[in-house]
Amino acid sequence: MSKPEAKPQAERKKSPAQIIKEAHQKASRVAMGKSFLLHAVILASILISINFSDKPLEFVNAVSSPAQAAPIVKATFIDSNVIAQQQREKAQAEAAAQQRERRRVQAERDRAERERKRRAEDARKQREAEQQKEQERLNALEEQRIKEQAAAAQRAEEERKQRELEEMKRALEQEMSEQLAQEQAAQNAANQKRVMTEVERYNVLMIQKIQRNLNLDGAFKGSSCLLNLRLASDGLILSVKVLEGDPALCRAAQAAALKASSVPMSNDPDVYDKLKNTNMTIRPNS
Repeated sequence: MSKPEAKPQAERKKSPAQIIKEAHQKASRVAMGKSFLLHAVILASILISINFSDKPLEFVNAVSSPAQAAPIVKATFIDSNVIAQQQREKAQAEAAAQQRERRRVQAERDRAERERKRRAEDARKQREAEQQKEQERLNALEEQRIKEQAAAAQRAEEERKQRELEEMKRALEQEMSEQLAQEQAAQNAANQKRVMTEVERYNVLMIQKIQRNLNLDGAFKGSSCLLNLRLASDGLILSVKVLEGDPALCRAAQAAALKASSVPMSNDPDVYDKLKNTNMTIRPNS
């Protein structure tokens, strides 16, 4: 299919000046047509009146005698109705052009106003969108700040509880340690007392056994001898040393200890620890 031909330039949108010019040209052509028609009617009337005149010869003579003919006067006939019609058409054309111009200007103003309102609405929507976005950002920051504060408060509370728990634990451990130390001290004291009691008891038993092997007369009355005995865990006498005292009594006491060969001994390691290297005093009447 062939493309439709483009409209002539004259059929396109015309400016008010062109419209007014064309209206003037149209009015001029109409006026000229009416004037021509009027002149033709007048000329026909003249011709008719000449043909039916009572003096045809004179007209012929006048025509045939140019020297005697009257001078020809050119006259322009102006019809007031035509002029008035032309003026009315011109005024109507101008009024129509002005109306079209006013409509065009108003249309331009309306279009500009619509464009202004559209831009203003777009700008308002954009501002509202930006404000909404900014508010959402601020709300998110506030929410994050609240969460961080809550988390910090929770951590602080947990740390406080942990410190309190640790302090209670340390206090309890300290209390238990002190209590244990007191109990241990009391137990040690009791054990020490028991050990010393056992040591004293076994020391007396050992002295009694040695003195049973010691036969002395009254000459050594009031004398004493300090011996050092090294003992095995079963009470076996490993060695006897004289530390001080009456020489004769000490010789007799040393011989009596060696003759006994062993002395009573406790099965308690703590008691044995006190007696395994012990000093004892031998007195004849004791």
